[in-house]
Amino acid sequence: MLKELLLRKNRPSITAATQLVHDDYSLFRELIVYIGDKKDINLASMAAWTMSEVVAQNNSLLEPHYKVLLEVANNSRHGGIKRNIVRAFQFAEIPDTFTWDVADICLRFLSSKDEPIAVKAYSVTVLQHLALKIPDIKDEVVFELERQMPYSTPAFTVRAKAFFKALKKLEK
Repeated sequence: MLKELLLRKNRPSITAATQLVHDDYSLFRELIVYIGDKKDINLASMAAWTMSEVVAQNNSLLEPHYKVLLEVANNSRHGGIKRNIVRAFQFAEIPDTFTWDVADICLRFLSSKDEPIAVKAYSVTVLQHLALKIPDIKDEVVFELERQMPYSTPAFTVRAKAFFKALKKLEK
């Protein structure tokens, strides 16, 4: 039933799939398998969207899946899949084991001229959260934000300003 909902590729189906998966570890694991499906990019994309919606409501389901999601985000060429993986990370308390891996991939996304703006914007938010755990990344993030802000979209600028505001609070 989950796969059929995902293949409909519309908002009501994603909402229904999110409600179906909400607290079900087994169905969430199924979503993760679909996200890694390189043969069916549409299914992978809809699964990633659903996964990010589920994590927004219940981030505890994400815990055992960081390794797989980082691998998919690192290897995917599909902006929607990367966007939704990074979006999910912004709702989660990243375990110490994966803190540097998540920071690294978000910094690479932020620095890349080829990444879609939504991937970059979500990366800024994740890096904002991680800056509490990894103070060493602040300078690199600030450099990238200052470099890109004059040429960026309002969504990116809002995220960048939120990062700077949070940074000022940390420094007080």
